[in-house]
Amino acid sequence: MTTQQKTGAIQDILKNHEDNVAAMRAANVGPGLEALVVEAMNTALKDDIAVIFASKSASSGHA
Repeated sequence: MTTQQKTGAIQDILKNHEDNVAAMRAANVGPGLEALVVEAMNTALKDDIAVIFASKSASSGHA
């Protein structure tokens, strides 16, 4: 991935995370489950971002 592609992908991931947070709030998740939902959202965010940073740069010849 190029730097521009990575930048776009990171922006998309962050927008998705913001949408997830809004959905959790709209769902009125109870205090007993809120920590579990937040943990799942954070894990998904970390996993998505890890994929971006694991991608080889097209300019390195390892695309």
